[in-house]
Amino acid sequence: MAPSERARLAAAHVSAAEQDDDVLLASLGIEPQPRHTGQRQTVWPLDILLYPTSRGGLTTLAIMIGLTLLLPVFSVIWIMGWVLWGVIVLYAGWALAECVYDSAIGGVRAPAAPTVGLGEMWSRVSYFIAVYVLYLFPPGIYYLFTREMDLVFYGLTAWTIVFFPMGLIAMAIMDSTTALNPFVLLWAILRTFVSYVALLILLVGVTILMNFVWAALTNLVPSVLGILVALAGTYYTAMVQAHVLGRFYWRNRERLDWGV
Repeated sequence: MAPSERARLAAAHVSAAEQDDDVLLASLGIEPQPRHTGQRQTVWPLDILLYPTSRGGLTTLAIMIGLTLLLPVFSVIWIMGWVLWGVIVLYAGWALAECVYDSAIGGVRAPAAPTVGLGEMWSRVSYFIAVYVLYLFPPGIYYLFTREMDLVFYGLTAWTIVFFPMGLIAMAIMDSTTALNPFVLLWAILRTFVSYVALLILLVGVTILMNFVWAALTNLVPSVLGILVALAGTYYTAMVQAHVLGRFYWRNRERLDWGV
């Protein structure tokens, strides 16, 4: 049998199995999740920027903005303000992790807003906090205590640039302490070196572009609305960045082979 024929039969078998799974889920009253193909809906630069514009993405965006706008009200009682801050961190962290993971399995638009409990959110977000502590915070902590921008500071900055993005991707996929191992991340970086460098450049370019767009929009509206636009821009940009990270895994999933 020719390789092309074997591939066709294998694809047909997978498709039939997926249809059987959907029928089983439907019989149990569970709505099957859409199958991602990774196919973009328009040219890729524009499609990346449109990532949060699905119904689920806009709902998530509205929730994050709404919770943040409530902060001044709840901060009148300081303990309530801190509680709300915690809820925002948990919800935003969970939602952005979902964006990374969903993009890693081929999603091109933001998934539906998560509807899990705070405990489940914390069990996942706490891992991401560990990534921030280990790979993002060291240069800032060093400068905070020494007020020096010396070789140690620049070395720690290089540590952040090299490992932090891959650490976020690995944690979204693995959801375990394995993603905190720098040797695991270094091996992944070496296996995808050219693509990873392109990812870093793309992240910088997207961030600069989005900040420019949102700053321009902020200046075009009254000051009160400017706060809302700036807030929306912050969360929107974070969702786009999360998509870029997840898409990197999708494009390199055979090299990384982390199980999704």
